[in-house]
Amino acid sequence: SDLGKNALRGAAHFAASMPQMAGAFLKEYGETMEEQPKFWEQFFGPLGQINYNAKLAASQVAKRTQLDEKLVDIADQFINANRQFIRNKPELFAQQGNRFVDMLAYQIGQGGASLGAAMGLSLVTKSPTAASVVFGAYQKSQVYLEARDAGMNPYSAKTLSTVAGLIEGGLEFVGLKYFLGGSKAIKLPKSLSNMIAEHPVFGRLIIGIEKAAVEGGQETLQQGSEEGITQLSGIRQSHFKDTMGRIGMASFVGSLLGYSVGVTLNSIQEQGLI
Repeated sequence: SDLGKNALRGAAHFAASMPQMAGAFLKEYGETMEEQPKFWEQFFGPLGQINYNAKLAASQVAKRTQLDEKLVDIADQFINANRQFIRNKPELFAQQGNRFVDMLAYQIGQGGASLGAAMGLSLVTKSPTAASVVFGAYQKSQVYLEARDAGMNPYSAKTLSTVAGLIEGGLEFVGLKYFLGGSKAIKLPKSLSNMIAEHPVFGRLIIGIEKAAVEGGQETLQQGSEEGITQLSGIRQSHFKDTMGRIGMASFVGSLLGYSVGVTLNSIQEQGLI
């Protein structure tokens, strides 16, 4: 169906745009390579001195050679090639149709791919840490590119995107910890827990609502923080109605995915398959 195809296009767009993360980090490194490390950085953590010396050496290399400019040029070519690839294949990556259900299907595809990747990483590593790092890094890269496209200088864009990435990663960690924690992730009243145990259908309903609340809440906070950071910094200009629409859509899609995936995951966990 058309809705199914839009969902697949959303998932494909998410996967196809992931390489931009590597390009964004290379671009940021090249554009801020001349920056001198702060004095206190050498005392930050067990590898502080090594990190400080590496930054100091890189700064000197950037000032005496054109390596930083070459890195930025390579990164720009890589990012632009990826963007062009996606633009040239709208039948694979772009939403088709302007109805609300078309947009919803496309967003479900993107959200489903994101949630699937996060869950896969967490289940393989048996911890939400890896997924939170990856998605925090992805958010940082996207905000950095958006800031630079909007004309913000590299150093301010680096700071802004780092804040955005840390918030995204932190919310991802907390959300996944509760989402993957099974029925014990959130402590329920004893009477409700007994009712869930005695009536499996009712239990699945409650678990679904619980997971929908977790995933919907996480997506609301993540989209809300992104909107706040980008708009307060001036790199994104948007009407209040449009902003709330994006936050509302993220919340709605997150809740739908949280319910369906949460119920399925709980059944698998109860059978001891994972």
